Amino acid sequence: MHRAMSGFVVLAFLVGSGCQHAAPTPTSKAAPGDAEQPAAAPTKPEDPRIEGIRARYQQIQADPGLMQSEFDLACKGGEGSGKVRLFENKGAIHKAELRVIPPGHGEDSYQFYYDQREVVFALYDMRNWAFTGGGTPEKPATQDSAIQTRYYYHDGDSIRCIKKKVAGPTDKIDSLLDQAPTAPDDCSKAGKVQKLASLARLGPRAKDELTELICP
Repeated sequence: MHRAMSGFVVLAFLVGSGCQHAAPTPTSKAAPGDAEQPAAAPTKPEDPRIEGIRARYQQIQADPGLMQSEFDLACKGGEGSGKVRLFENKGAIHKAELRVIPPGHGEDSYQFYYDQREVVFALYDMRNWAFTGGGTPEKPATQDSAIQTRYYYHDGDSIRCIKKKVAGPTDKIDSLLDQAPTAPDDCSKAGKVQKLASLARLGPRAKDELTELICP
């Protein structure tokens, strides 16, 4: 059972989908507040590589010429699905969004930012939810747990990984994430995230490989 996730516009993996102009992507449920932007980390904030990644992020977000295309992913037997949205300018992919809906009460979302065909920044947002027993039959109370991880890459290697982890009522989870402090992450998933980013950039031609990675 899945809830509708408002505000995160993702790919409609359509085989023959068209393109349209994309305004700079607004803050989404997957990236509440300023969490989508590569944030200042507790270690070496003066690192010129990190500053360069932030500058690239800002450049992509401010680009009024981005075009959007979308496509869907479907797991065998209906056990999960995925959506991808690509943002390109003059044939080059600058940003991709991936939404993964596994079986059960959860959802994963990714945002990838590229420079010279390589991912330089990724945001991974993992959420699960459960009924708490309160509320009304029309609107039962639920609680979310969320882990939001940011990955910085340089020359093909992860150079910084930081995360936020919170739990609370569904209607307050975004504000809790906004207020939560960042903590170091061990970068154990940086390689998988980088692989997903590389495949997403390739678009529908990597559909089978992407599906294999996201499906249980």
